[in-house]
Amino acid sequence: MDDADNYEQFYTEIMEKLTTSDAPVGENPRDSHKSQNQPTVSAFVQELKARGFDEFILEALYERDGSYRFNSELEETSDSSYPVYTARYISNDSVMWEITCIDGVITAVPTYLENTTLESTTLFVEDDRLVQYDAIKNEYSDFNTSSYITKDVNIVVINRLDKANLDSYTKQILG
Repeated sequence: MDDADNYEQFYTEIMEKLTTSDAPVGENPRDSHKSQNQPTVSAFVQELKARGFDEFILEALYERDGSYRFNSELEETSDSSYPVYTARYISNDSVMWEITCIDGVITAVPTYLENTTLESTTLFVEDDRLVQYDAIKNEYSDFNTSSYITKDVNIVVINRLDKANLDSYTKQILG
């Protein structure tokens, strides 16, 4: 058992695992390599814009086969699909957010607050499900947020991860 498996067992309740290359097609709506939930680059860009994000840097660190992408920036009009997207957004209050889409599930983390030291990580989610991508195993794992509570991670469930809601979390609230 490797460290990733130990971490999953210790901190989380695994609801479901999918490999991104060999899950049976049609048996699961998120059937991995042909995942129904992971959008194309252009579809994710449209989703971000519909949520009010106009300016962001969009990256994907991994190819569909789990290999590392050396050029991580993406063309916003691409019809390609990647296992994980990361968009970096800076709020009006100079909070840098990392917005992640993993198999269609969007989360956000404030990653930089000027002149502030974060004691723990705060993860913003829209429901009680998290998805993790393991590039080494090339698989998605679903977790229930209630079983993902640690002293180093605070989970905040909000109605919608959009620009207005993230902007409402100022440095004073987060720091």
